[in-house]
Amino acid sequence: MYTISEQLFSLISTTLKRFVTGCIELIFKIEMSTMLVSKTTVNWWYALLEAVVQQRRKGLVNQITEACEFLKENAQRAHPKRDRQSGILQYALEPAFYAQM
Repeated sequence: MYTISEQLFSLISTTLKRFVTGCIELIFKIEMSTMLVSKTTVNWWYALLEAVVQQRRKGLVNQITEACEFLKENAQRAHPKRDRQSGILQYALEPAFYAQM
C-alpha cells in the first residue's frame, strides 16, 4: 500500500510530465505521444529534478533544453492522422497547439 505522500508525488510527477508534453507541442508545433514521454522519462526526468533540487538555474535551463530536444526527436506521435480516425484523438482530443490556430 502506498502512503499519501507517495501518491501525491506520483500525481504531481504525472501532471508535470503532461505539462512538459503540452509545452513541447506548443513550442515545436508537433503532436506528442504521452505514452512515449512516460516511457522515456528515465532519459530526461531525473536530471531535470536533480537540477531543481540543487537549485542550479543554469543547469536547470540546460536540462530543460536538452529534455525538449530529446522529446522532440523521440516522443512524437507516430500516426497522428490515423489516431484522429481510430485512436484516442477520435474523441475530440486535440494537441495543445491547435487551440491557438
